[in-house]
Amino acid sequence: MLRTGDKMPSFEVQDQDGKTIRSEDFIGKGRRTIIYFYPKDNTSGCTAEACSMRDGYAALTAAGYNVVGVSKDSVKSHAGFRAKHGLPFTLLSDSSTQMLQDFGAWGEKKMYGKTVFGTIRRTFIFNEEGILERIIEKVDTKDAAGQIIAGMAAPQKATAERVARVQAMEAAFDRASAGTPDAADIAALKKYMDSGQWRLDYEADEAGEIPASVKRGVLSEDGLYNLLEDLA
Repeated sequence: MLRTGDKMPSFEVQDQDGKTIRSEDFIGKGRRTIIYFYPKDNTSGCTAEACSMRDGYAALTAAGYNVVGVSKDSVKSHAGFRAKHGLPFTLLSDSSTQMLQDFGAWGEKKMYGKTVFGTIRRTFIFNEEGILERIIEKVDTKDAAGQIIAGMAAPQKATAERVARVQAMEAAFDRASAGTPDAADIAALKKYMDSGQWRLDYEADEAGEIPASVKRGVLSEDGLYNLLEDLA
């Protein structure tokens, strides 16, 4: 199994579109890379993990990370899984299990009380030069993205947390604007403004630090203020 400080193993596999993807595509490109291995498309744990990565994708990419999922499922299976759940990141098909083996994500494991060989759910995080920085062996499938963010270095973590926070506030803003405001949403939005955090995020947005895909209304200069006034 890989250890921190090791170089990313060489690989050449196909993505969900049948395009050939190589390890060199993720080295020396100025971005860190998250490669997570999971057992099977459309199973409950793997779907939860993929959806967590989807929901955290804007935060992860804003912090400078690529996101790549890998299993032994076919290209066709990956295409369907990706489309079904709106996954914005690449899925790699390692039908030979060579990549899984080289990374240390294939081996003996317990299933229903039996010892079998199969994919071991693990996440590997590499720096811009393809050097392994971190391994997550006990993956929280329901909060896989949050688990990664929690272990980031301070500058990347601050960026990711800001984007995740704005996403959450945008969702609350959208719900409150839809005509059926929830007391919890209103309280969260009021706290967001009164704490001064809104101003810091607004300034970050003005500096171009919030992805355009994330912001809609909550960071507009008068949007949140006017909404809270209307709901008062």
